[in-house]
Amino acid sequence: MLKSLILFLLLSFQQVFALESTDVMNTQILKAYDYNVLVLNRGLEDGIHRNDHIKLTNDNGFIARGICIKSSLLVSHFRVYRVTRPELVSKDAIYQLRSINQSRIPRDIAKLKRVDFSPYFNTFNDTKMQRQLKLQNKRIVKYDLPTEVRRSEIFEQKKQTKFDEFISENFDDEELKRDLSNTYFEVFFSPYTLESLYDQKQSHYGAKIYNLGQKYRYSLQAIERQRKIVDPLNEANKYETKSTSYQLDFQVNRITENISMVSSARYDREKFGRIYYPHKWLRIAPIGFRYHFWEEDPKDNFFDISYAPTIDIMEYNDLSNPDTDSLFERQGYRHTFIMRLHSDVTENLSTKFNLYYAPFSENPYGSTDWGDNMFDMSNTFSYKMDGGFFMDFTFQYMTDELRAKTYDIKEVNSINSLRLRYEVAL
Repeated sequence: MLKSLILFLLLSFQQVFALESTDVMNTQILKAYDYNVLVLNRGLEDGIHRNDHIKLTNDNGFIARGICIKSSLLVSHFRVYRVTRPELVSKDAIYQLRSINQSRIPRDIAKLKRVDFSPYFNTFNDTKMQRQLKLQNKRIVKYDLPTEVRRSEIFEQKKQTKFDEFISENFDDEELKRDLSNTYFEVFFSPYTLESLYDQKQSHYGAKIYNLGQKYRYSLQAIERQRKIVDPLNEANKYETKSTSYQLDFQVNRITENISMVSSARYDREKFGRIYYPHKWLRIAPIGFRYHFWEEDPKDNFFDISYAPTIDIMEYNDLSNPDTDSLFERQGYRHTFIMRLHSDVTENLSTKFNLYYAPFSENPYGSTDWGDNMFDMSNTFSYKMDGGFFMDFTFQYMTDELRAKTYDIKEVNSINSLRLRYEVAL
């Protein structure tokens, strides 16, 4: 009867004594298992229950986050993640356990809520706690967590097909709404640009909106250029021209540890006097993949390479009949490779190197024209002046074999531009 009454009271007051966001308590690691599972000397009597979300800190700052997968009266088991400094995780240290139940749990860790861990990690329980503490007082024992965090698929879970599992891990409406709210907006203006191709002088301006979501990222950019240029067909003539460009990029971040899924669409239009090159140029990449070699933050410090098969549709003036406005259309595919290396140089100075290489093919299974490759390389030095104001200097080097053959002009063009940019978080 007494045992039943105690059990009833524990169950009745479980939520009353659950961890609150303001709760902070000292704790110590009793044991460390594989798969980043720690046993802590806090349990139900301290208000710790299964699925509680906590972080561990000490005098050195943030150490790790974790989710409770088992809890008994005196001890609890936590699956920890985001271990910033594994060398500081030790049985000898005292940590501050803080509740962060209001914070989001990563999807792969949240899946552990559906797992029954009662058959696992039973080598340490309440009855062994005192014995373990006595042994710990007699000797110094240190244990460093493995740097590689194993995925939780080793535990029994609800069976899903590979496709269902991929969809559930990478597409979520609530996460999409949350990521889209983390949005930035920037406008830029370049008062002066000098190009090597036929003494071009130009100014350009534009705007960009993008986000830095944990799972979903996008960017939408529009650029307008105004030019004064020497006519490539008659150098005695000079005229003004302009071009318009729109680009949309979307990324499902980290479908695996190092790979993201990407897609993009780009529209370009440019007019030289009466000549359109292009009149309409669409490049659509429905699906591609990006490999992340290194990423400290997704905005200014990362290195990645991506590949995407791209549909290429271009309309431009056919000069075989210069007295008419006839347009020639070319359709095909490009194997698009993009390399990006962005890094901080100093606190206020950063560099952005981008390489675009896209050889043309008339069909996805045909031979590739490696000469018609749309090579575009740029390097930008960006200096943060004050608040959200930046000054950017960009050197850009491009080749276009199709333009050179069609109009009998130089294939290579280099651009040096200086622009002012303002960025604000929405």
